[in-house]
Amino acid sequence: MSAVVLDGKTIAREIRKSAKTRVESLKRQAAVAPGLAVVLVGNDPASRVYVSNKIKACAEVGIHSQLHEFDAAIADSAVIRKIEQLNADPAIHGILVQLPLPAHFDIRAVLRTVAVDKGSFSNVRNNPDLQEVRFAPVKARFFRFTALDEVWRNGWTSAAELSVIPAE
Repeated sequence: MSAVVLDGKTIAREIRKSAKTRVESLKRQAAVAPGLAVVLVGNDPASRVYVSNKIKACAEVGIHSQLHEFDAAIADSAVIRKIEQLNADPAIHGILVQLPLPAHFDIRAVLRTVAVDKGSFSNVRNNPDLQEVRFAPVKARFFRFTALDEVWRNGWTSAAELSVIPAE
């Protein structure tokens, strides 16, 4: 099999265009505006960039987003209370707790607080320290987009069939 060269910027544009269409359709057909809440604790520079990009991507495709920021010195119980409020909020369909959390946090307790149908845990699914945190199947009402969308969209059966070469 020959290698396939992927242009990451083009693929990202196509995925966002598709996402925007799907979000607009959901808004029209079901009168639902998808909502993502992001919980950020502390001032980790990489986390700030990641969260900023998530918020920007949501805005680009029409997903409502909320950023809930906390100082690193806060007690984990305060963050847990906020997550419980977000669980009860019908305008929020996904909750992303940005990792890492401060060392004094009980990460398992925080992540277990996220309602299983609102969890957005792509950043912890393969973490062996968090194996007991349970995840629900992805709900159709909330969208998840990954580079693997390109694999499925092109009919490849697995990521193993794809050689990723960075586009210049």
